[in-house]
Amino acid sequence: MKIMQRLLTCLTIIFLFGHQAFGKSWFVAVRAVDLKTVQSLIDTKKTKIDQLTKNGTTALMIAAKRGHGKLVAKLLHAGAKLDLQENKQGATALMLAAQRGYVEVMEQLIEAGAQVALQAPKKKGGYTALMLAIQQGHTAAAIRLIQAHVPLDVAATNGDTPLILAAKQGYRTILQKLLTAGADIDGYTEQGSPLMAAIKTGHMDIAMQLLAAGARSDLIIVKTGETALSLAVLYGHETIVDQLLEQGIILNYQATRRLSPLSEALRHKNLSIAKKLIGAGARFHLDEDIHKLCLAVFEDQSDLLGQLDKKTVHQLSDDGCPLLYYAALRGHMKWVDALLKQGAKVDACTKRYKESPLMAAVIHGHDAVVARLVEAKAKLDLQDNGGYTPLMWAIEQGNDPIALRLLQAGANPNIQTSSKDTPLTMAVARGQSKLVDQLLRHTKPKVSLRSHQATTALITAVVQGHTTIAYQLIKAGASFVNNKPVDALFKAVYQNDLALLNKLIRPKTNLNIQTSNGYTLLMVAAVAGHTAVVSRLIEAGAHLNSQNNRGATPLIIAIKANQQVVVDQLIAAGADLNKKTASGVTPLLQATAMGYTDMAKQLIKAGGSIHMANQKGVTPLIVAALNGDQGLVAALVEAGAELNATTHLGYTALTYAVAKGHKALVDKLIDSGADPNVPTAAGESLLGYAATDLSLLDALLQAGAKVDAPTAGNETPFMRAVVAGNVAAVERFIAAGVEVDQANVHQVTPLMQAAWKGHLNIVKVLIAAKADLDIQTIEGDTALLCAIQNGHFEIVQVLLAAGASLRLANHQGFTPIIQAAKMGHLSIVQPLIAGGASLNQLGKSKLAAVVNVQMQGQKIVQTLFGVDAIGELTPLMYAAQYNHHAIVNALLRAGADPNVSSNVGNTALILAVKNGSKESIQLLLEAGACLDIQTHAGYTALMWAAKKGHDAILKQLLAAGANINITNQWQETALTLATQKGHQSIIEALNQVKI
Repeated sequence: MKIMQRLLTCLTIIFLFGHQAFGKSWFVAVRAVDLKTVQSLIDTKKTKIDQLTKNGTTALMIAAKRGHGKLVAKLLHAGAKLDLQENKQGATALMLAAQRGYVEVMEQLIEAGAQVALQAPKKKGGYTALMLAIQQGHTAAAIRLIQAHVPLDVAATNGDTPLILAAKQGYRTILQKLLTAGADIDGYTEQGSPLMAAIKTGHMDIAMQLLAAGARSDLIIVKTGETALSLAVLYGHETIVDQLLEQGIILNYQATRRLSPLSEALRHKNLSIAKKLIGAGARFHLDEDIHKLCLAVFEDQSDLLGQLDKKTVHQLSDDGCPLLYYAALRGHMKWVDALLKQGAKVDACTKRYKESPLMAAVIHGHDAVVARLVEAKAKLDLQDNGGYTPLMWAIEQGNDPIALRLLQAGANPNIQTSSKDTPLTMAVARGQSKLVDQLLRHTKPKVSLRSHQATTALITAVVQGHTTIAYQLIKAGASFVNNKPVDALFKAVYQNDLALLNKLIRPKTNLNIQTSNGYTLLMVAAVAGHTAVVSRLIEAGAHLNSQNNRGATPLIIAIKANQQVVVDQLIAAGADLNKKTASGVTPLLQATAMGYTDMAKQLIKAGGSIHMANQKGVTPLIVAALNGDQGLVAALVEAGAELNATTHLGYTALTYAVAKGHKALVDKLIDSGADPNVPTAAGESLLGYAATDLSLLDALLQAGAKVDAPTAGNETPFMRAVVAGNVAAVERFIAAGVEVDQANVHQVTPLMQAAWKGHLNIVKVLIAAKADLDIQTIEGDTALLCAIQNGHFEIVQVLLAAGASLRLANHQGFTPIIQAAKMGHLSIVQPLIAGGASLNQLGKSKLAAVVNVQMQGQKIVQTLFGVDAIGELTPLMYAAQYNHHAIVNALLRAGADPNVSSNVGNTALILAVKNGSKESIQLLLEAGACLDIQTHAGYTALMWAAKKGHDAILKQLLAAGANINITNQWQETALTLATQKGHQSIIEALNQVKI
């Protein structure tokens, strides 16, 4: 009966209003997620499932965008087209779901056959579903698309690839998943490589991750000529510079639009990086003599001053930097004097940035050099590429003494930068009242020049609350506006001259006229806190809700300036309590952000919206929680604020309260009903922030927080507690039912982390909780191997007692005893021997297994491995190789065979000889090591002693009866090898035996 009624309703709509109204009813039902009405409209058979809204969206797109899985299922069943693209950004239903992280909806669409590789049109960005998921930090969504075999290296219109996006935004888990799935680590676009993207955006952990994974550091951005090194230097990332220098990066490549890395480091005052670059071989000039001269100036090598002459003083570095520039930049007065005396041009500028020696001295604060250059008649008003003069640089650096020196020398105060700033506007913006006074006293600056923001020095002073400076400027003749009568009004308001204001206000006076930055008379009175003037202006009809160039009203301006009485006046007069600025800030948000609790409560009581958020989704409750304002949080909660509202990053008020450690606020929000399981946009769970704070952890667990929710790094909060070594927190998680073996993206489990970090008590707790002892990482390591690698003897004992496997090897072929023997951990080797570890097993790596299958014959093996190849070794071989003679002794006593050969023919004795391990050699000989076993290349222990020049060892082997006449595959004997190397004492020893 109900179905018939709905059908009748739908048919009536068609009959009375036609298909247009019917279409509207279709989208109304879809947006309302009215499943019954949607089904009824579908059942009429006249509904166009894929009809479009004005924006070109379909019902399926709307459902996918909002994450309504049941509605999506119904539309798919009705035959909705999967891959239509809407008009705004060319997105499909799958793209819209991915952009918002709705994995279940994505699953439905992918299973229904949605094209995962589809791109938006190039004119609309060219993004794929994967790119949109990464852009918003939706880890699970990105992983699902990677699993669907989406193309990984396709680029958006601006050059972004999925890997570049992950690098730019710092999403380590997504980046690792992309690399594992085969994304091109060096996928290069006009924006550069993923490594460059990470460096540009300051994600050093990502940059290090990429370098560790083998990212190339020698790629160059064609358009700008920038490299990974030049970018790391430019942004001051010294750790990355260190890493790149270790790789032997090109040091002297000069970017098209920038200086070389060395000059860039100097220009940005990063002497530490500059010295490292010079130490690694960076040059000022390819010509050795010019380079040495530049280096002498840089390092103040005064002994080379005598090399200066009329010709050399004009030499430039490869970057076009004069010697005088370097001397001024470093503040080396002897070189400055010497260069000037030899005729160096005092105003010779760098080619790239047009910086003069005087600018360099000013920027680096070398007052004495500044004085010397001024004395030498350096031009005071030269401008660099940005329009800055030396005076402007002095103001920028906050160096009043140098600025005053330049002013007294005649620097022009009215020159403007490319952004229209003057020395005066710069000094005013920085609140440098003494310098402003000097500018006004010693010069005649044009006080009303406007900057690029259409504001004058006076307006800047007023807005920023620099009252003293504002009065200085008014006294010097600065005006608010060019119109004298109107300017008189503004000055009367700002100077709180009510009598003059009354005279100036006439019946037709425009009280709402604005300055160049949009300030009205009422705003000026509000920021200055002149309550009587505010009353007069309100009484005379001044608009209460006018907005300046940034959208701020008089009320917001008064709040920001903490003018409580003015706020009272404006509220009483009926000012709009919810008028937003251009960035979405309301009066209540402004008061909350400033920490003005009483003012915020007043606005709430007066009717200010507690739900309105700014453009980033920040609500008053979120700000109050971030600031730890208990009283305001309580007031907002009591007023009905939305507890689980999220910012664009997915943070709630509870997220901030937990992250900041505000326990009382956490309790308040949880008691009020805040959800402890809302993840951030990057997938971070609240427990991730509280993993090591027991009081917060208890509060969240008691509130029902999910213990296995991942963090942004794909590690659980439990794993964080383990890494931090917090035993009590670990026990809390286990008691709450956490999965003790849940691994991260590298298949590292909590037990492995505890073993690696040396957290003995946590290892014991995890074993008691039945943690799996023998899970392996993606590199094959177990918890036992992790403990051995860092020499944690007690943890090894605990793991062995619990039954950890002695035979599992990692991908390098290292078993526990091989690892311990190699690293010289005797105290660990001994219990491994007692536990029954295999003493003669060769450590076979996965790579070696592949090689052995592919390579046949002695010559091919020799060519592949080389004469010096080591091959797969036993524990004894490793101990002998590294001269861990105590371990050699322990292994031999336990029954290790000294004559086992590696896959390239090495024995423990041969390796001991090669590495000069005299003590180990003696132990091996006493244990019956064969003297004349040959490697695959035909080398014996004696040959290696001869080749390496180990005189004492050679005599030791000869005394034991080594055969001197054996030849290798090149028909060389020990004597031949000694002769080739010129080891005279060994030649004599061998000849004596031969005789």
